[in-house]
Amino acid sequence: MPVITNTLESHQYILIKDDLLFKDNINNIYLRVNEVFPGTDSLYSAYYDYLTKDGHYFSLKDIIDIDSFHQIDNTQYFKDKRAVYAYQQFPPRFDPITIIEINPEKFELLPDNYIKDDKNVYWLTKKLDADAKQFHVIKFGNMMLGVDNNHLFWSQGDIMEYKDFEPLKNILNATKFEKLKQQYFPEEN
Repeated sequence: MPVITNTLESHQYILIKDDLLFKDNINNIYLRVNEVFPGTDSLYSAYYDYLTKDGHYFSLKDIIDIDSFHQIDNTQYFKDKRAVYAYQQFPPRFDPITIIEINPEKFELLPDNYIKDDKNVYWLTKKLDADAKQFHVIKFGNMMLGVDNNHLFWSQGDIMEYKDFEPLKNILNATKFEKLKQQYFPEEN
């Protein structure tokens, strides 16, 4: 059974890697992540001794390579020589720590929690139906959109529908808006 705990008693747990990984007296490994209490700016640390892959639970001690394990550029992604892992606190329908199908030698970290390699694109733990070779992130003011040749992706990696795109008319210049509309929503022309 996975363990989630908000505190670890310092006399029972030993720091083993970069203020991220801890070990208890029976050799379980815990990953410490900082979380925000919902609706506040208050941080607390949570410790996880498990991760998931394809809906199955695995003990951290059985999966990760401690020596090469590290956080990627202060993001919600972690990596070791075997895999890339994503941490996602919200929405709650996702397991917090997941192995994602990204080649750890070929991945590219993109803005707004997107990550890709030559075959797959993810927004945190969510695999997208996107062309990895064409996928990139564009910024409009404070908003970022993932794009490939077929879709615009927004909020949590969801494919944008025209009803969501249309209000961007007020943000984008007319030329950019029309160009994107023709490419991604030609039926609306």
